[in-house]
Amino acid sequence: MPTLLAATECPSCGYRHSFCLPDGTLNAGRAYACVCPRTHSRVTIKPDKAGEVLHHYAQGVVRMEVVEDGRR
Repeated sequence: MPTLLAATECPSCGYRHSFCLPDGTLNAGRAYACVCPRTHSRVTIKPDKAGEVLHHYAQGVVRMEVVEDGRR
């Protein structure tokens, strides 16, 4: 099931985006990578809170992926 991290500040542009891990549980302190929709830069996010589990996520969320072994 997808996990949502709503209204979180983006390290690339400073704006708040809703981030989503499409498949799996988003855990606090783990690294996730995504592409900022404003700057098109690849960034790494380490959330300080767990995400909200959803059945479906909205169109327009920023999709994230798990960073393995500290690499993006």
